[in-house]
Amino acid sequence: ILMSLLENVINQMLFPRAVRRLFMHNSRFRRLSTSHTRQAQAAAALSLEYKNDVAIIRMENRNNNQMDSVFLREFHSQLDSVERNHSCRGLVTVGEGKFYSNGLDLQWMATISTQEVLDFMAEFEKLLLRVLILPVPTLAVINGHAFAGGAVLAFAHDLRTMNSEKGWLCLNEVLLDKVFSAFLKEYLRMKIGDGRNLSEALILAHRYTAAEAVENRLVYSIHPRLSLLDHSLQVLESFIGSSGFPHQGLLNMKKDIYELPLRFYETESSERFPHFAVQFMTEAQRNGLKDIK
Repeated sequence: ILMSLLENVINQMLFPRAVRRLFMHNSRFRRLSTSHTRQAQAAAALSLEYKNDVAIIRMENRNNNQMDSVFLREFHSQLDSVERNHSCRGLVTVGEGKFYSNGLDLQWMATISTQEVLDFMAEFEKLLLRVLILPVPTLAVINGHAFAGGAVLAFAHDLRTMNSEKGWLCLNEVLLDKVFSAFLKEYLRMKIGDGRNLSEALILAHRYTAAEAVENRLVYSIHPRLSLLDHSLQVLESFIGSSGFPHQGLLNMKKDIYELPLRFYETESSERFPHFAVQFMTEAQRNGLKDIK
């Protein structure tokens, strides 16, 4: 009954179908299976705290913050908490040690079933979309290296800051013989821009130092490691101001600005076997596609 009431409320809010899906935990977006979770190599370690009503999600697993099913599940859970907190004024995400995030855990992905790869990649894109249109200002604190999916996650935020002393920001999918989904490609283009940045970042997989990243406007500012989080919170506060943003107003603006990526997400999420997911499969996993009804 509760889920039925929730669905009716959400439908009445006139969100695009792609956005409504973020709030609907039904068969369209299956939760990762129990077996999928059991096979995760190591439990993710994500924590949530607040400072002056700004949420801080810390990513602290010992596998370079590579993403597996447990990582995504915990991240979704933290975002659920943030969205339920009507006093929340903003969100900051930050890694630990040498990495912000080293992207998807490809070795782990090679050990799971065909269906679980499809589910995992759907949940990954769902996470990115949630961050992209979260109804509070967001900032990624790139404390160290951010590669591939880790960089993609950072670019889903409204703002980025970076450790001035160490770390690379790199979209190195081309070196892994992978291409972006239309959804990712479009929002990355909007974040990075056309021309030189597009060629260097997406096609040539340039490893940006902090100095290069701020020069090319890929990050807002750079700061020494020890003061990075404090300065990053100050940056976000400078945009939030004393009054903050109305959650619904910010959500509406983000949906409007990212209308085209949302449209691509809508189309691709309805595909039975999206190429973006299939390209990450082993030969054995691809062979398993024929057994999925």
